[in-house]
Amino acid sequence: EEATVFPYVRELLKGEKDSKYSISIFSKRHEQIEMKIVELKNLLIKYYPGPGSHLLNNVLLDIFATEEDLASHSYVEDFLFVPAIKELEKSCIKK
Repeated sequence: EEATVFPYVRELLKGEKDSKYSISIFSKRHEQIEMKIVELKNLLIKYYPGPGSHLLNNVLLDIFATEEDLASHSYVEDFLFVPAIKELEKSCIKK
């Protein structure tokens, strides 16, 4: 976000649109990250070699908390940020 999305939005706010990027590209990547977290949880549960489950439980709790935070973050972006930027894109000149 810091390297690509925010500079892109700053240019849109100046009235210039980069024809090589759109907010739709950014939006599609949310699903990829969420799927990777699910894969990570599944791998840990399936292949964790330790005899005790205390460490695994702690790690899984941290992953679940991160997943919830990411879901909230993504919700705000998907339903507020992305629609606002799509409207901004419509009003900008392509460069």
